[in-house]
Amino acid sequence: MWCTVVNVGVILIAGVVGLFLRGRLSKRYEEAVILALGIAAIPLGISLFLETKNPLVVLISVTVGFFLGCLWRLQDRFDRVGDWLKEHTRFLEKVVPHRKEDNFTNAFVTASVVFLVGPLALMGSFQAGVTGDCTLIFTKCIFDFFATLIFAAGMGEGVLFSALSVLLFQGAITLLSSLVGQVLTDAMIAELTAVGGVMIMAMGINVSGIRNIKMGDFLPAILVAPIIAYLWGLVF
Repeated sequence: MWCTVVNVGVILIAGVVGLFLRGRLSKRYEEAVILALGIAAIPLGISLFLETKNPLVVLISVTVGFFLGCLWRLQDRFDRVGDWLKEHTRFLEKVVPHRKEDNFTNAFVTASVVFLVGPLALMGSFQAGVTGDCTLIFTKCIFDFFATLIFAAGMGEGVLFSALSVLLFQGAITLLSSLVGQVLTDAMIAELTAVGGVMIMAMGINVSGIRNIKMGDFLPAILVAPIIAYLWGLVF
């Protein structure tokens, strides 16, 4: 669990540094940073998608997951959570650079997706929980530091609150890894990673301004993917 605490600390420190830089960058450069993030996320998502052993499982998982997300109106719920966090952290606007067009919830959800859907988040949490080895989590910390710094510089203070998502998600997997690690097979993890890749591609399209995508509605696909992979293995 302490590995995840370190990861959270890295995100918070990098976020503060990113906000410090944000105050010293013109709006033109901030927009360039956001566009670069979106474009770079697309090939990153493709590389994760290539982990799949069965693209049909990914297609079904994303479709079913998005349907459930729309049915449960997850994006709307995330918007309300984001609005609540923003309302109760107004004091931050007095100490960090803020823009009227900042989308707090979009920054929060986007950063959370990037930090949580990759293989390092999953396998690192399993490894830390089962063996106590934090090597993968610490490797993830390096990536998270630079990603958070760039996100915060381009999107604002909502990025810092993705640390809560990391604490809850990675912490839960680490604590339950003795059970979850026996349930998830390599094939299930591969399809989960591939679905995460699709989500990162969607995030890249969203951030770069190509099309507005409600990322929160895609989140159930992460939970659906291992189940679909397991059922597919039983049937086929």
